[in-house]
Amino acid sequence: MKKISHISYQEAKELDDKLIRDFNIPMQTLIHQAGQGISQWVHENIRSGPIIGIIGKGNNGRDVLSAFMQLEKHYTLYAYLDHKSIKTNKYFIDLMHQKSVKVIHKLTNLPINATLIDGLFGTGLNRPLDQRTQRIIQQINQCGMPIVSIDIPSGLSEHKQSSMAVIATTTLTMMLPKKVFQIKEKKAHCGTIHLINFDLPKKDLQPLTFPNTIKKHIQLS
Repeated sequence: MKKISHISYQEAKELDDKLIRDFNIPMQTLIHQAGQGISQWVHENIRSGPIIGIIGKGNNGRDVLSAFMQLEKHYTLYAYLDHKSIKTNKYFIDLMHQKSVKVIHKLTNLPINATLIDGLFGTGLNRPLDQRTQRIIQQINQCGMPIVSIDIPSGLSEHKQSSMAVIATTTLTMMLPKKVFQIKEKKAHCGTIHLINFDLPKKDLQPLTFPNTIKKHIQLS
């Protein structure tokens, strides 16, 4: 089997843009596929206990909300919103209408025996972390519970030192593994890495090499 391609953060953005532009795959469809992969992994690996989603305003936060829509009948769900604009997201509105997610305003006194899903930032982060964000990442790392990061641990930089980044138990990365995983000291932030495999026109996306399987998630390390 050919070695699966690793892509940079910029290449990940270009892949999204190509799928939308050249293959008419809406971003909402990509987010739905991400949510399906995340929710399936959760069902198979987290048998019980509350799920706490750290919801950023980017696509990673939307991925977590999409997963929550598919988990809401099976788990007690909590959401910490990093930005007030998230309240206008359709998934969030639907979850609130169904009363199936509880909003928390501080990352202290969290429910016990919970799993935390880090959807704060994704590969698009290209600015220094402000003090508020650094405090959130510190609180995530100090929560004492399993941490599942979406795509990459929040704050993990491809080119800069990553002294302030989430230290995940598990990373669920989207479509293709990221080049940052090939850097030993940064991979240490990622825990066990699983690839969420999307249904894509993969033969038309050469020279990228995708997993040759229909499995929704694949353990990489």
